Amino acid sequence: MDAAPRRQRPRLPLPDAEADVLESLPLELLNAILSRLPLRDAVRTSSLTRPWRRRWQSVPSLKFEWDESANPGAVNDVLRIYSYPVREFRHSAVGEASFRHSDRWLRLLALKGVRTLQLDFHRSHSHGGLVHRLHPSISSCRELTFLYLGGCNIPATPPGFAGLPNLTYLYLNGVGFPEGARE
Repeated sequence: MDAAPRRQRPRLPLPDAEADVLESLPLELLNAILSRLPLRDAVRTSSLTRPWRRRWQSVPSLKFEWDESANPGAVNDVLRIYSYPVREFRHSAVGEASFRHSDRWLRLLALKGVRTLQLDFHRSHSHGGLVHRLHPSISSCRELTFLYLGGCNIPATPPGFAGLPNLTYLYLNGVGFPEGARE
């Protein structure tokens, strides 16, 4: 016997009053909720409804945490679009394909007043193990209080560089310095 095809029930549109229950919450509460989500999920809320399309962009305290699966173009876009200062940016596995993108990240992070920065560069030993030389804009991250760098070379400091006045924590792992930097 042939089974009769299943009929799908038509979806009824929600009344306007029920379309976005979250929209009625106070802005401070919405921001607190979004700031506790992983960044990827906070960005995904833009697909909920029209009022949510850009809400994540104005949450003042998102934590930017990325891993080896992060699309470097997506990192670029999120940093460029986000309208508040970036207080925390962590990328635990910057691969060689992302080295050139990390230069753009550093320029944007310097402009956005990053306070916590963790960049851990991983190189492919099958391609000779290139070591990434950080973009000089690392010297412009004047708001830094926490800096973790791994697997990279630090550029020479620009003339007149006064240091990172707010830095209280520095961790360097497998980091190279320019010639004459220790003098």
